[in-house]
Amino acid sequence: MFEIIRECVDDDREEGWGDSWQLYLQIAMPVARRDLIRHGYCDADVEDIVMESALSLCNDSYRRLKSFRGESQWELCAWFRQVVLNHSRNWRIQKGRCSHAMFTIQPSEVVLPAPFANIDVELFLRELAECVAIAGFRLS
Repeated sequence: MFEIIRECVDDDREEGWGDSWQLYLQIAMPVARRDLIRHGYCDADVEDIVMESALSLCNDSYRRLKSFRGESQWELCAWFRQVVLNHSRNWRIQKGRCSHAMFTIQPSEVVLPAPFANIDVELFLRELAECVAIAGFRLS
């Protein structure tokens, strides 16, 4: 078991918990943001997923944390990343659809002037929505 996790689970050391949660948040926030923003969710949803997934690691006397068998920080980072992605996907499936759509207009409804006719409208709208979300605005 990697040292940071052992310090948390076995020794219950405050420094171990601080280090592990700091590492978790450094990984979880960008992973959840990339996954959710591209599906039309907002930063509040990202924060919810990160906190819910963190709490899920602590359920049942840290059963999930105790299940980690890696020996390096790289393995721990990859494991944290997968925990967040799994939680995010399960949450999106449970929601059933994108409840925070960035645009109400459909790409097929966009009519572009001739010089811009070759632009991939769907990609453009998705990237625009991501930029707007990163800036902290909500369009819906």
